[in-house]
Amino acid sequence: MIRTTIVKATYGIPDAAISIIKSFQPYHGGDDYKSTHLWKLNTLWNIEKHRHIIPHGVSTGWLFNITPSIQGVDIQTQELDDGGIIKIPIALKEKVTFNPDPGEVDFFFGDKREGTNLSLKDITEMYQFVAVEVLPAFTSFLPK
Repeated sequence: MIRTTIVKATYGIPDAAISIIKSFQPYHGGDDYKSTHLWKLNTLWNIEKHRHIIPHGVSTGWLFNITPSIQGVDIQTQELDDGGIIKIPIALKEKVTFNPDPGEVDFFFGDKREGTNLSLKDITEMYQFVAVEVLPAFTSFLPK
């Protein structure tokens, strides 16, 4: 059944091109096939056909440069899973420099349930893989 599907899908394609297509298949990644660029790209394509691909999360690492200019004031800090809390008496707020830096912002695409949680960096890496490795492998088959 699978062999028949492959033959139908590649009908009319030269054998050398079929060999290249097979060499890029995600199953060559073994148990790690879901980490391959083409598996991720195919999953995004399937999601897009049936749903819209929208960012499902945003991540940023805010960096706070809080420089107290207060001598002898006890500044309390508390660490949380997502960062920390710094407590300064409200009466002393005018004496504290607060310079937030948004750090790096990232968006995530795909669907975690389907094994995709792709950042903009991942999308860029997929593009580079296709542009630098996949497409050039087929240039000899394109008309000149």
